[in-house]
Amino acid sequence: MKRLILALPLLLAACGGAPPPPPPATLALTIIGGATQNADATGTAEPVAVRIYPLAASGKFNAADPYSLMSHASTVLGTDLAGPSDQVIVPPGATVHLDRRLPDGAQALGIAVLFRAIDQAQWRLLAPLTPHKPNDLVLRLNGVTAKLVPNIKKG
Repeated sequence: MKRLILALPLLLAACGGAPPPPPPATLALTIIGGATQNADATGTAEPVAVRIYPLAASGKFNAADPYSLMSHASTVLGTDLAGPSDQVIVPPGATVHLDRRLPDGAQALGIAVLFRAIDQAQWRLLAPLTPHKPNDLVLRLNGVTAKLVPNIKKG
């Protein structure tokens, strides 16, 4: 009996093991195209490309011009890019959903909206990410502006 009492702490310690790893961060991005987004010379709304970058740091993204990001993002962003980027095409008035697991080390989300009149556009957006948690965001497009906000669900 005495041996059992002495061995009990060792048995309990062996059962504990290492704690499970934290869950990965996820992204749920809803992109809402506007009826007047990315208008051409006649005022007709056109589809627009949206590029999404998981970032370990935001300095190079903030300094980049849209043309460099379009042609060679991985070179421009270097180690600030935490993982693969995504691109979606958003038609006027459409809603597009993007759900993905975020790479480890992603601290921010960089979004480049490639408007036709990029020089007059608000094309670059940046949002902090919460590690090991769901990140639920809404991107609204209208004219040559883009607005990124948390998706606050009612209920």
